[in-house]
Amino acid sequence: MALRAAAICGLLAPITFIAGWLIGGLAQPAEYSVVDHDVSDLGALTAGKPWLYNQLGSNLTGLLLFVLALGLWKTVGTSRSARIGVIAFGVFAVGTFLDGLFRLDCRKIDEGCDRTSSWHAAAHLVGPVLQFSVFVAVFALALAFRKSTRWRDLWIASLASGLAALVSLVLFSLPGEGLEVRVATTILFAWVALVSYRLLRIAQETTAASSAAPMDI
Repeated sequence: MALRAAAICGLLAPITFIAGWLIGGLAQPAEYSVVDHDVSDLGALTAGKPWLYNQLGSNLTGLLLFVLALGLWKTVGTSRSARIGVIAFGVFAVGTFLDGLFRLDCRKIDEGCDRTSSWHAAAHLVGPVLQFSVFVAVFALALAFRKSTRWRDLWIASLASGLAALVSLVLFSLPGEGLEVRVATTILFAWVALVSYRLLRIAQETTAASSAAPMDI
């Protein structure tokens, strides 16, 4: 049951995160651009309906990701790469949660905007730094998956996802900082969904095996 809950949380995380910045973007004025402006602007003090990004896209998503990390801890294995990967994923979850807790003072589109003049806006910079640990998680877990019978067929997909996300940060930085983050996070959350689905299958197999085991009389 615990593994199933962790898997479901992981499957919900991409939905809440992407919904947070998609719907949150629609709540901003026409001057806001998904290509040129940072996702974090959606949760600024001056943003329209900031709860969409802060509470839905960040806080809730961070909690869901952390529960998924607990499920991965139990199933991926005890190798060094597995432990490093899951811990890094947990740090990513915490960073995602904090991203919506510490808010920027204003959006880039606001006239005379100094987005980091307050303590909470300065603290906001911690979130993205912690979130970058997702790349450590992807590559470390790819190595761990390669050593695990249950996860082995996902190691190449995990490696490819991490590389694709890194490449997108470079390629799409030319059009604008907003687009590069959105493309990279979409790739990474697609990987989260893939991993979560596999964890759900493992949970179902574990439950079925337990049900089929003979009972002591």
